[in-house]
Amino acid sequence: MAEARRRKGLHVHNLIVHNLIARPAHRFGSAPGGRPMPLTGGWAALRALWIPPAEVRAEMWAIGVRHGGRVVEGAREEGRATGLSFRRAILLRAVIREHGRAMQALGQ
Repeated sequence: MAEARRRKGLHVHNLIVHNLIARPAHRFGSAPGGRPMPLTGGWAALRALWIPPAEVRAEMWAIGVRHGGRVVEGAREEGRATGLSFRRAILLRAVIREHGRAMQALGQ
C-alpha cells in the first residue's frame, strides 16, 4: 500500500515536471524554433485568460508544498509579490477559487 502511494506521488511529480515545467515551447503557443504563433485579437485575449484545470491543480499542489499545506494563504502571499506577471496573477486567483470550490464540495 505504501509503495503504491509512493509510486503515485512520483507519478504526480513527473507529470508536473514534464508537462508543466519542462514543456516544449511549441505547446505554449510557439511555432517550432520558438517563433510566436499568430493569434488574432479576441483569441489571444481568451488564451491569455484561460488556465487549464490541470495547471491549476498542479499549482495548488506546488503552493501547498511550499507553504506547508496552506494553499489559500500561500497563493495570497505569492500574489502580493512584486513583478508578478499577468498570467501568474490569474493562475493564483484560479487556485484560490478552485480551492474554495473543492472545500465546498467536501462540506468544509
